[in-house]
Amino acid sequence: MRKEKPLYIPHLTDGVNNVSRADLIGDTELHQCVNYESVEKGILTRRKDLEVYDEYLNQAISGAFYEVYYPISKPYYPMTKPSDMTGNFILFLFGNEYRDPPVYKVKAFYKISDTEWTVNELSGLYSSGVSYSSSSNVRFDIGKEMIIITDYDNNNIAHFVTVDEDGNFISGVLGMSAPSNRPTITQLTDWLSSDWELNSQNDRLCEPGLIQCLYCAVTKDGDKSNPSGFSETLDMQWFKLDTDGSDEMWVNQISIKNLSIPDVNNFIKEKLKYFDVYFRAFRYSEGLVNKPFEFSQRFEIIDKENISGETGNNYTLTVESDPSTQPSYENDIAPIAKCAKQVGGVIMLGCVKEKMKFPFNFDKFCRIDVNNTNSRTFIDGIIRIRLDESEITDLDLDYLYDNLNKIRIYDNDLTTPLMVDSLE
Repeated sequence: MRKEKPLYIPHLTDGVNNVSRADLIGDTELHQCVNYESVEKGILTRRKDLEVYDEYLNQAISGAFYEVYYPISKPYYPMTKPSDMTGNFILFLFGNEYRDPPVYKVKAFYKISDTEWTVNELSGLYSSGVSYSSSSNVRFDIGKEMIIITDYDNNNIAHFVTVDEDGNFISGVLGMSAPSNRPTITQLTDWLSSDWELNSQNDRLCEPGLIQCLYCAVTKDGDKSNPSGFSETLDMQWFKLDTDGSDEMWVNQISIKNLSIPDVNNFIKEKLKYFDVYFRAFRYSEGLVNKPFEFSQRFEIIDKENISGETGNNYTLTVESDPSTQPSYENDIAPIAKCAKQVGGVIMLGCVKEKMKFPFNFDKFCRIDVNNTNSRTFIDGIIRIRLDESEITDLDLDYLYDNLNKIRIYDNDLTTPLMVDSLE
């Protein structure tokens, strides 16, 4: 009996071709493939049978929820497992608890023994402002590093769950808010020779003038937050001119203090590594050109614990700015979206719902348009705003007087706070 020559199976890169005749398809195609997959060159491997979720999972779900809503997430295989996890994957379910009125939540389920599943309550979601209701339409997208959750119908911004390298569940809203601290600049009261450069051949920071700065928080992967509010104006209009009217003295350095990271969860906090600092300098308080902020230096974050008030993040700017690099105000917290997809580490959101955003939540807000009647710009220009009671239909003076100290005024980027002298 003649032994049949073994058939070599090449890469099946062209998939299934059930349109052409079976004897005419290419070497890299299959006419039919049932319950097999090509996992490496020349080898067909039978697909695994469907895994049946056992009765112990049903018991865990029944103990956590009164009702469970579609869809249940696909299995999430974390790169690092929680310490008590014995299975390979985690499931995420949305439902309501045994309460009156019902409380709606997303919870994570994973196996801790052959006969027991446990539940993680994902407390980070709710502490970051996520709130579900009976109108929620929750969708899950499984990625390599995290699971993205969207809830368009209940106006929840896109949020995430992941397991960090220590096996801890980390959850919260997607993206970074802007740092709440404005950089502090100490005003000059005495002459310090170290602040000034007298040699035209040496490096210097900028020309004398009025200086403002701001900063962004940056992760080790290069992701940036929106900029902080800008500092108070530092008056360094100390000019020294030669007989031709050219400068003979330049700003050598300025010190900035109290930079802070945004209010983020531990997962993002661990990734934060740098501050990017930008500044602008106006020679005079009035002019025809509105100068943008330009990048100067990157500093490594020292203090990640204090996110407001005094911090340990104090630095000295010594590098001249780069006009080609300016801060971006497009690094917002993720918007409300109906669906999400992760491809190659890039997160894409679909059916986005945009709304007005501030760094903090306010009960009321009003848009104020200030029109310049000429092309001139002013540094720390004085603008007085008066409320005309006859033009406001729902003005509550008692409410206004009780909350005068809570009024804030923001620039049109909705991020930069403007300085307010007094509210009367």
